[in-house]
Amino acid sequence: MTLLEQSLPSFIRNTQAELHQQGYVILPHIFSDQTCHQISENLAEVTQSKPGTRRLLAFEWCQELARSLKSHPLISPLLGPNPVINQCTYSIRHSN
Repeated sequence: MTLLEQSLPSFIRNTQAELHQQGYVILPHIFSDQTCHQISENLAEVTQSKPGTRRLLAFEWCQELARSLKSHPLISPLLGPNPVINQCTYSIRHSN
């Protein structure tokens, strides 16, 4: 364990280990209900007549969302020293 890892709270260390082991983690309650509602409204406007988009970063609200995720205290330790926002994709999949 590195000196940096030793200084992280145990939750972050455990989450990092889970991420490395599984390749993903689920972090509940990152956004408030109000923020989730606003995201949902923004997505509804963008995808009114389409099944989704790969160009969400063209929208300022999505850029701000990505920046807030990048700087979130539970997420930023998982991203490494210089994370880059690359693409934000949303698709609607209907179950049959």
